[in-house]
Amino acid sequence: MDALRKLSLLGLGLADLTEAKAKELASQLIERGEARAESVEGLAKSLKEKANEVRAGIDARIEKAVAGALSKGGLARAKDLDALAARVEALEKKSG
Repeated sequence: MDALRKLSLLGLGLADLTEAKAKELASQLIERGEARAESVEGLAKSLKEKANEVRAGIDARIEKAVAGALSKGGLARAKDLDALAARVEALEKKSG
């Protein structure tokens, strides 16, 4: 399996990629000549950075999907309820 295909298949797996697993994968890719890097650590760092990007993308998509579902269902998020509670508390203090 070529390196590009392997990296694309890791898409979701990258979200859970540990540093040790990144180093192991980097070593394997370098050993087989599927990747070139100055060091295993350099390639592992690149894989971890990609994992962070993938994780952020997944988080953003989930948050967007949940927000959309909540708004369609007429439900409020916790932060919306917290803001409302703070407003009610402020109004109660003003009214005495």
